[in-house]
Amino acid sequence: MVSDKANEKDIAELDELINKRYAEGWELVTYDYMATSTQFVGAFIVTFRKNVGET
Repeated sequence: MVSDKANEKDIAELDELINKRYAEGWELVTYDYMATSTQFVGAFIVTFRKNVGET
């Protein structure tokens, strides 16, 4: 059975993305996990903004 819920691999990928973007000078604004009403895999929606104070 296919699940649309986030699993440990999904969480690890999100964590890696957040850390990578932070190292590049981006700030996490918001994130959400969008599950689907069908049996397709859901997705993370992630928004970053460039840190203005970064040099």
